[in-house]
Amino acid sequence: MCTSNRTIIQYKTIDIIKNSLDDDFMDIDDYCSFQDLGINSFTYIRVIASIEKEFNIKFEDEYLYSTAFNNLAELFDVIQNKLGERN
Repeated sequence: MCTSNRTIIQYKTIDIIKNSLDDDFMDIDDYCSFQDLGINSFTYIRVIASIEKEFNIKFEDEYLYSTAFNNLAELFDVIQNKLGERN
């Protein structure tokens, strides 16, 4: 997996996911789903809460379900849009 084109958002989000799973060596692709990563609903909420804290954003209720995103790329897009709304 080539990660040279990853953004800060992607790096930080993937780091949050790896920390939540206690697996710093997990190979995470932008098109992995939360299900692919073995993330259950409890861990998903922890990930979302950590992302909100890291980026100082809030997710609407519709994003509080692990099925809200088909893959991490969609999550990255939502984070980017939320950060753009602040500026």
